[in-house]
Amino acid sequence: MILMSIKSGSYMLGVVPVTTGGYAVELHHEEDGRSETIFKQDQPVSIWLKTANGEALLVSASYRDSALERNKLLLAGEARSDGGTVIRVEDVYEAGQVESEGVFQLSRKVTVVETGRDAEGFTSQFGMEPILGGSLNDYEMFAPGVWYRGSENLVETAIASNYSRSDVHMREMRLALPFLLMRNSHTGYSLSVGRVNASSSSDADETSPDWLVDETMHYGSFGISTGVSPSLQFRYPGWEGDINYIDRSVPWIRRSHPVRSGLSHGYRLLLRLECKSKHYAEAMRGAWRFFYEAARPEIKRLDLSTVYRNAVNLLDQYCQDYNGVLGLPFKAQLPTGEVTGHAMVMGFVGQQLPAAYQMIRHGYLRDEPSLVRKGIDIVDFWVQRSLTKAGVPKTWYEPFFEGTGNFTNGTLDLRTMSDGMEGALDAYLLMKRHGAEREDWLCYIARFGDWLAANQNEDGSYCRLYGLKGEPVHPGKHNTTNPVRFLLRLHEVTGLPAYRDAALRAGNYAYEQVYERFHYVGGTSDNDNTIDKEAGTMAMNAFLALYEHTGKEKWLKAFQGAADFTETWMFAWDYGLRHGGTRWEARDSSLPQWIMVDMEKAEVIQEVQIRFYPDNSMYEIPNGDIDGPLALVNFRPLCRGAVCARDDNGHERRG
Repeated sequence: MILMSIKSGSYMLGVVPVTTGGYAVELHHEEDGRSETIFKQDQPVSIWLKTANGEALLVSASYRDSALERNKLLLAGEARSDGGTVIRVEDVYEAGQVESEGVFQLSRKVTVVETGRDAEGFTSQFGMEPILGGSLNDYEMFAPGVWYRGSENLVETAIASNYSRSDVHMREMRLALPFLLMRNSHTGYSLSVGRVNASSSSDADETSPDWLVDETMHYGSFGISTGVSPSLQFRYPGWEGDINYIDRSVPWIRRSHPVRSGLSHGYRLLLRLECKSKHYAEAMRGAWRFFYEAARPEIKRLDLSTVYRNAVNLLDQYCQDYNGVLGLPFKAQLPTGEVTGHAMVMGFVGQQLPAAYQMIRHGYLRDEPSLVRKGIDIVDFWVQRSLTKAGVPKTWYEPFFEGTGNFTNGTLDLRTMSDGMEGALDAYLLMKRHGAEREDWLCYIARFGDWLAANQNEDGSYCRLYGLKGEPVHPGKHNTTNPVRFLLRLHEVTGLPAYRDAALRAGNYAYEQVYERFHYVGGTSDNDNTIDKEAGTMAMNAFLALYEHTGKEKWLKAFQGAADFTETWMFAWDYGLRHGGTRWEARDSSLPQWIMVDMEKAEVIQEVQIRFYPDNSMYEIPNGDIDGPLALVNFRPLCRGAVCARDDNGHERRG
């Protein structure tokens, strides 16, 4: 029996009586005269206490007061511990704006009424359970930049990688936007909960694994508690576990405010219900754009010309002779700039050949012959030294290896080879425009194109890794998008149909296996088959190139799908923590500094890189049809600003 309610379109938030006394909240969907309960909240007043002996105690209760005033539900109740601690929760629910469908806003105030002998800290909790129950495997999740659909394609130590664990909670600062979506894959109903106007901050030592009690902590966490039924939750101050990215020696990182009479905290949450999305990707896109519009992030205007000029100057400074080979070192110590690694890698984070192209281009633009010469010498080295008899290039050169220098990698990854060869193709075309026909460069590039055309799998795919003889050594095929744009461009240069045909076969495989199956996996060379934004950008590059080459709407649709995924990795809100505990963190002024990444672990920063796409390009939105933050109908890259950090093992950590 619904005692009182508010509506948002065909959705209703109702107050219902609880058999043990008091009130609870339910979420309903009304259609064709029928009302269906889809989410419930049996004990809305839920508080986690840090007990005097440091243990976690959950005290919960139903609302005791309820009223409906001016289309607002006013609800309140108190949670009591056996030791005498009393904490009051006051909630105000109201419907979203008139044009919204299924949107409700919760404004919550939590106050310590009485201090008992049993608690020193408290954390408030909001939660909603789907009425159908089930297990976590029955639901598709979306936490921007962290959790996509299920637990597949995640490294073992990542948040949400193991559904056998009881809880999955993450700090809101991990997320590109602070919200979490939970969607029933059978019924299509989804609930998203997000924090409105989040301004996370803390003066505490957020690198500490201890359960801190500090009233300066103002941030939350989103997660799922499995229990009898999965429950979508928000906790404030935020917890993280039972996998966390602060300290792997403990399962949980807990934070609380002090139990002190009169102390209170508050926050606002947006609840969004939806059932019209036909599949997960559509639900993800809708939720992201809804919370993006709610956040209204400020557009930061940057002088990209200055960024580009500074980046090229940095390349010029570090491009030197290292034991007889001209090139760029692998890493340098911050802030001194001292070179601490000399490996030269043709693509991926090494970018020797794409960087060489940028140096040649800038040298011609600014009439700096020495810079042109440096770029030419880099390309010459790779053309003359890297190609194997099979037609695949060796990608990793150590100039000081065994005193004389040598290529040291025994396997070749498709991403690095494709990056490098496209950079070489850029350089070849640029030199040709300036009257220098480098046929040896084109021959080098075409040998790799020939190998790609001759060594494609029967289904059109390519493997992630190959040996020096060109044989597959890794069964993964998600990297098939990597060489597509290169192959199409090589076809345009040479006119040979074999390159175009290989690109089309690879594109068809990627359309079915990457776009349609939502498998944006394995974009980076050093994180094996993990879902990541670079897989999205590689798919964007491939599908856009195919669309521009064929004009078929199929490829434009796939490009838009890849863009929808990729944009959800882009941070769209600001926060500040004095003592780290998030992605990029500087513990203090001492070296080395650290970086924390969503799907891996903390590593020492040894190098920062900025790379760029080819020149003479742009973003274009035909007919001015802008639908959301990144509804790009036709994407032409102007400048790729990927900031990368490298750890001591040479692994990339991105921001």
